[in-house]
Amino acid sequence: MTKPDFFIIGAPKTGTTAMAQFLSDHPAVFMATPKEPHHYNSDHKHGGFKDPAAYAALFRDAGAKTVGEASVFYLYSQVAVPRIEKECPNARYIVMLRSPLEMAPALYEQHVFSGYETSPSFEQAWELQEARDRGTALSPPGTDVQMLYYKRICQLGDQLQRLYKHVPRERVHIIFNNDFRAEPRRVWLEVQAFLELIDDGRYTFPVVNAAKKHKSMVVQHFKEAALTVRHTLHIPPLQTGFFRRLETWNLQERSRTPLPGAMHKKLQTAFREDIELLGQLTNTDLSDWLIAGD
Repeated sequence: MTKPDFFIIGAPKTGTTAMAQFLSDHPAVFMATPKEPHHYNSDHKHGGFKDPAAYAALFRDAGAKTVGEASVFYLYSQVAVPRIEKECPNARYIVMLRSPLEMAPALYEQHVFSGYETSPSFEQAWELQEARDRGTALSPPGTDVQMLYYKRICQLGDQLQRLYKHVPRERVHIIFNNDFRAEPRRVWLEVQAFLELIDDGRYTFPVVNAAKKHKSMVVQHFKEAALTVRHTLHIPPLQTGFFRRLETWNLQERSRTPLPGAMHKKLQTAFREDIELLGQLTNTDLSDWLIAGD
């Protein structure tokens, strides 16, 4: 049975979708579809491929290619990496990092878009974290509340430290989001070298998974309800093209609203120690992550 050789294990909103897409385009690489099966993080409800047989089926057409998948909450998970190490010895890990002061609000916006978050503002969602942890604040039905703990998800220093307890550093490749945006060709060459791939000659690196919103939530809810009914009644997907066109029509890109100064300072305080830890672990000066936005 074919198993992955490498994993993009995190973090969300750091460029993992683009990296997974570029790797899937490489002629020597097979990437799982969907991008994020989230099989190994059994401590989370998030993910639709917890069943081993369903997960294995994702890789049945991999052939002799280098095989990967990109579940971005594996880094956040307490159990995913130990499970991977047991089932996929010598697997390699790609970890993409971004300032938590940018990552946390971006993740909130993604959760709003995906229907996981109903709080009207990031500030309110941030304040609800402790209440949600105690079970005294409601989250949308079916949502894994662990996906709404923005501080924990964005504590990348703590997560990287835990990763290094299970995996030697030579099997971990770190990418900073700002480097990927500024020098994508250099970063791409480094990724290919890490995975022992021959350079595919890529020089174009378009934006993937830009910030977006639905034009109409009524249309979105109609589409979701219709798909739920279809799956429940086991109706063949004869109208898949219609729903795809509907989804395309209902999407539009949007710019992100800067955080209010008070909220920015709150995030600085919340993440200062973790950013310092991450800087030590990666031997990188990350002081600008705390200065930016002052």
